Amino acid sequence: MFKPTVDAASDAASVLFNLPEYRVLAVTRDERGGREVFIETLVSEAGCPSCGVVTARVDQRTMQRVRDVPFDGQVTVWWVKKRWRCGESLCGKATFTEHTDQVPPYARLTTRLKERIVTALSGQVRCVDAVAAELGVSWPTAMRQLTRAAAANAERAAARPALVYSLGIDEHRFRAVRGTGTSTTRGGESSRG
Repeated sequence: MFKPTVDAASDAASVLFNLPEYRVLAVTRDERGGREVFIETLVSEAGCPSCGVVTARVDQRTMQRVRDVPFDGQVTVWWVKKRWRCGESLCGKATFTEHTDQVPPYARLTTRLKERIVTALSGQVRCVDAVAAELGVSWPTAMRQLTRAAAANAERAAARPALVYSLGIDEHRFRAVRGTGTSTTRGGESSRG
């Protein structure tokens, strides 16, 4: 099936940056040689998490700094985040902010950076300090991601049914007939055993 590489909602910078659900607004270089990427989401309306009413009213826009995977040096992402105003007057939540799969609520790292940290630490024998320095995060941040991934794997393993760790003689000797001390051999003769 034919799918165009660039559609009407994205441009070349957004395609190269490859962060789903986002559009690149601008890219600048900072003093240290890293990049600052300014992004925003493409959504034009959102549902209130409290009452569910869909609104298109943007109350304000804020800038949130998010860490992302390095690309030709360190990358600092500035998300121009929308704060929506709920359209329901009786709703207790007057405003709410947007979030996506790549940047969940209260997150300071993108999901793909978290996955890269866990892959780098669990796939090879590497020092946590080296991985943290390579990906531009602190040692506690890298260790926290590894600990959370290990805890999630332990929960998944506990949810699986219990496996058989060893077989007794009764489980693997299914061809022999057991009775009152006689067993049948191939020729049909019985033997005392």
